[in-house]
Amino acid sequence: MRKRILISLLIILMFLIYCQPADAKTTIENRLDCFYLIKVNIAFDFADDISESQIKTKTNQWLNSMDVVWNNDQSTQLNNQCQVKYEFIANVLKPDQTCQDYPDAHCFSVIKDKYNSRGNIADAQIINPNSGYSSWGDWSINISGNTAAHEIGHTMGLYDEYSYQIVDDSKIHVNDNYQSIGSQSIMAQTWGDVAGLAEHTEKIMSLAGINTMEVSAATPQNEFSEFEPKSINLKLHNFYSTPDGQNIYLDKIKPELLKGSLIKGQTDPAVYYVDKQGQLRWVKSEQTAQQLFGRDWSQNIIWFSDAIIYSYDFSQEV
Repeated sequence: MRKRILISLLIILMFLIYCQPADAKTTIENRLDCFYLIKVNIAFDFADDISESQIKTKTNQWLNSMDVVWNNDQSTQLNNQCQVKYEFIANVLKPDQTCQDYPDAHCFSVIKDKYNSRGNIADAQIINPNSGYSSWGDWSINISGNTAAHEIGHTMGLYDEYSYQIVDDSKIHVNDNYQSIGSQSIMAQTWGDVAGLAEHTEKIMSLAGINTMEVSAATPQNEFSEFEPKSINLKLHNFYSTPDGQNIYLDKIKPELLKGSLIKGQTDPAVYYVDKQGQLRWVKSEQTAQQLFGRDWSQNIIWFSDAIIYSYDFSQEV
């Protein structure tokens, strides 16, 4: 009797340990005053009979579609003020690995069959962001990029926005979130012109416990609204001009005078934003720079010698 009780307790303990939330699957990070990063970590467990070339092709296709669908003009805006960026990170399990080797990722088995054991081409468990829990499911290798983007919506807490009606013994798809203008919801259909919508981002933020109305009220202007580098008086500082007419400044300007500016070194390819604390934050992509600082962002960069750039304090990337 005691042996049975002990075995039962061990099983319960193992279940509780396995089901404990890990640090990160779908997370929302407040990177700056009014800039949020929604990050989704994914792991794919491809079946042994799927070739390396197929694995690479499908992984890239799915990730590209996720990026296109979710990083659009609608879904990356909050109340026309705060900015949001979606980031999807995928790992492919090695033959000797299991999903338990990636506790911080949503893990999906990829099969060669057209349908999984539940009769679906793909599925995913609905998991709220910032909960620490993992989603799982089985995906056919044949699913489209849009279908992958739809399924990944479930890992951010979103439900299906479609239903079926039976008409003359036929099952008819019904879009339950029809958009009269613009793209259709990716959670309602996976063909045609589809996208993540602003309402999806609002919902995801809400599920993570972030009230976007309070965010906007607390920060009516985000940090980047102070981006006015041309207002800085640089005439008092030493510089030399390159043959192509670019001024390279040789003096270290006090960081408090550079707040809100974009700066870079002469040979260092990185561009940095000077935040309210006077610290440099690497702007890691042109897309981010254009999104935050406008289309003419590159024309407003202040150039310094590399030695000057490296003498400032640095903070987290933008």
